[in-house]
Amino acid sequence: MKVQAINPKHQTSVNKCVQWMEKYEKANDMRNMAEDNTECDYLEDDKEWRKWNRQCERAYDKYLDYTYDLPKRELDKVEKAFQL
Repeated sequence: MKVQAINPKHQTSVNKCVQWMEKYEKANDMRNMAEDNTECDYLEDDKEWRKWNRQCERAYDKYLDYTYDLPKRELDKVEKAFQL
């Protein structure tokens, strides 16, 4: 997905936000699939679910790191692209 920054000097941070949000969404889909297929009583006991949960947390943390560099209007544009 390509999101054009309003101010060109923020394009790199916008690209990184988009990249990490895409990674988060992929990991979240895999985590949901692992949750649906688990035979464990508790999700935390499922190794596959824990793996994808860590990936989700890492990707979202990286996304947040890049959002700190962006002004509100740029962040709104990224969030609109992902319907957040």
